[in-house]
Amino acid sequence: MAVARADVNASRYSGRMIVLAFSSVLERALEDGLVAAALVDRDGNTIALAGPISAEEAMPLAALAMYRLKSPDLSSRMFGGEVISVELEDRHVAVGVAKRQLFLVAIFDDANGASVERVRELRDEVGEMLVADTVDAGWTIARGQA
Repeated sequence: MAVARADVNASRYSGRMIVLAFSSVLERALEDGLVAAALVDRDGNTIALAGPISAEEAMPLAALAMYRLKSPDLSSRMFGGEVISVELEDRHVAVGVAKRQLFLVAIFDDANGASVERVRELRDEVGEMLVADTVDAGWTIARGQA
């Protein structure tokens, strides 16, 4: 089993417990059949990783997948919930956007619908975590505990 890693760099997620939760979710996705997964913020900072993917390759993989499928409406489709999938050399890469905040980059063995569906589910799970974290952070700040 691959070990999930958290990269708490100069990001708005740095030092937050949600980063550990992201890593755990990505690791569980590997148990469900994904080869590797990463979360990258809009500034290109890698937030969490699981499997054989490095922090340095996560955002370039997302950018290459989006370039290969470039169209005038790609960003609106992705922000609207579409997960794109493309074969790059010997691996299949899917990219989705969770709550307009984080790119999910996933690598899987084959382009079957079940793998892409698992990436959609993972994107939705990360999105729910982002919403819950925002609510929790707001509650803590409102109570003067931040």
